[in-house]
Amino acid sequence: MKLMISILLAGLNTIALAQKEYMPNQPCYDFENNKESMVYDIYPVSSKNDTCSWANDWRNTKTSGISQHFEGALPLFIDTDFIKVQNPNGGFKYYHFTSGKPSNRKLNYTFSMDKKVYEVKVNIENGMAIGKITLFYADAISLTRSDRFRKYAEGTVRNGEVVGDWVFYNTESTISHAVSYQRGIGHPRKIKQYSKEGKLELVTIYDGDKEIARQDY
Repeated sequence: MKLMISILLAGLNTIALAQKEYMPNQPCYDFENNKESMVYDIYPVSSKNDTCSWANDWRNTKTSGISQHFEGALPLFIDTDFIKVQNPNGGFKYYHFTSGKPSNRKLNYTFSMDKKVYEVKVNIENGMAIGKITLFYADAISLTRSDRFRKYAEGTVRNGEVVGDWVFYNTESTISHAVSYQRGIGHPRKIKQYSKEGKLELVTIYDGDKEIARQDY
């Protein structure tokens, strides 16, 4: 009899644990006020019924909400180009989440945009990219024949924000241009353009997004 009761209690405990597990696309009230203060994304189904899932991938805030997540891509790619822009929440930082919690890991993944394939390598601490980010590039067609990527860009991120000098490479793997970003400014301060032989050809200076000076070489 005691054995039967123990088995029954164990079964009930298993059911209780299963009921506490949050699965993707559940009603949002299942995710609200969770004890761990985990972040979730809201997906509108209708005006009367939304669903939620734990935050995964890149987001522009640390708060739960709608239209704040980016799936499968580095959010610095805007309209298939690399540019530092102000996010909808007014800042320049982006955050990475894993199952509702800020990520703490090395990321190495690929994504495709505009029929091109990119590979990203970046370190994430407390949900924010830090240190050097390296991006590699390959044509989608060539990727089916080879897993080799060429270096596309390399630069620095501090506390989730693009800063300092970023170097971009051409198909010959030499520098095509370099861009300097300042903290809290959404557009480059200085752009250096190079020839295919790696010779400096042009330097353009900006005040925000307005060009104020240029020098040919």
